Amino acid sequence: MTWSLGKVIVASIAALAALYVGSCTYISESGQRNFKDVRAGDSVGDVLLTMGDPSHVQERGAKAPGGYEESKCEASCAKRLWYLNRSSLMGEAWSFEINEHGNVVGAAYWMSP
Repeated sequence: MTWSLGKVIVASIAALAALYVGSCTYISESGQRNFKDVRAGDSVGDVLLTMGDPSHVQERGAKAPGGYEESKCEASCAKRLWYLNRSSLMGEAWSFEINEHGNVVGAAYWMSP
């Protein structure tokens, strides 16, 4: 069987689409699994060990990352650690509110419609 240029292009596009879907699914599933392992009272260090480095750190009164602007870090929230699934077309993210003592006081899973 010989491969024409058209077949190579179609096969390449299909392979790239499969890789994209696979990587997005992997990020989403590992993010959900790790998110469930973080508990209220855990330290920032615990969050970093479980989730890795955050995509964005939102200080009290500062803006959240794009797409989540309505989310304010106020009251007991000294800062919020954001973990964005940048490959998701749906705008998937996980966040953890950290108090002045460096402990988790809240967590949220975000999914834009």
